[in-house]
Amino acid sequence: MLFLGLAGAASGGNQTTYTDAAGDNEHQSNTYYASDIRSVQLTSADKGAVSVAVTLVDADGRMVAGDELRVYVNLDRKASTGDHGYDYELLAVGKSSGQPTFDLCSLASPVTCQAGESGFGAETYPSSGTHVVTFNVTINTPGFDFFVRSAYQSGSDPTVIDDAPNSGVFTFNANNDPDHDGVYGDGDACPTKSARGVYDSNHNGCPGLFGRISPSRHFTAAVSASSFQLRKLWFDGGIPAGARVQIAGAGRSEALSSVKGFVRSRRFHGAFRFGSVITVRMTKPGYIGFYAQYVVTHSGLAQRRGLCIPATGKQSPVKCTGALRGK
Repeated sequence: MLFLGLAGAASGGNQTTYTDAAGDNEHQSNTYYASDIRSVQLTSADKGAVSVAVTLVDADGRMVAGDELRVYVNLDRKASTGDHGYDYELLAVGKSSGQPTFDLCSLASPVTCQAGESGFGAETYPSSGTHVVTFNVTINTPGFDFFVRSAYQSGSDPTVIDDAPNSGVFTFNANNDPDHDGVYGDGDACPTKSARGVYDSNHNGCPGLFGRISPSRHFTAAVSASSFQLRKLWFDGGIPAGARVQIAGAGRSEALSSVKGFVRSRRFHGAFRFGSVITVRMTKPGYIGFYAQYVVTHSGLAQRRGLCIPATGKQSPVKCTGALRGK
């Protein structure tokens, strides 16, 4: 998307200067002509800030009444959207004195325009006969096409123009996805952390938000003063379908997959020594995993330790905190 105003500073991005031939602007006379576009410089940053600086040359050295400068932007590079493919127009209109007026227009039907916020547009005067019109916007796409038109019209006289480029469009690569996760500009709340698919469920470019595997443990057993006979061990509740379940301890181990939030052990039954430890680990991509240790006691199968397994990074069990959910 494209927004009014300035975006925050960032470290990445791109800068490209596009040139336009000198003297190719239309004339009606020596005093009636379009300002001559000499170059267009685009500068982007990884948080989406894009500066469009158009250098113009004419006798006035500034935008005067009758002057207009338009930057047509095709964000999605499709001819079927907006006005002949162009989604937005950055517009500067000259006045008899002072700075031009600056508007941002949406070219979707119906066309709407609004005045630029502070910092959206400015005109500077680097040398006699030369002036630079700059627009500052935020663009959250990997790149876009655009062209620039300088125009002059007074009264009923014909409009004269200068286009850059003279035909076709310029293409700009914003390079505003430094972590290459497909979330661009300030739409990426974590521009240095790559997150895709199930690891970015809310599509903000950050790892998260992650659900948590939190099963309930069940068992049946015959317990006496001298023996513990485990008959059945199963888990249900907060287990996503397809979660990988690993159970180990007391000389046994098995790997299972949950079905519809349920998993039952096939190997953990029979006689167990008191004090034996059974470890259960459950994981699934995009989820905070579950880790627990259960101890065989005279009272039954007691949980001794409960931890979480981070959804990203090292898969070592850690204390369960809200930070593991991501953002």
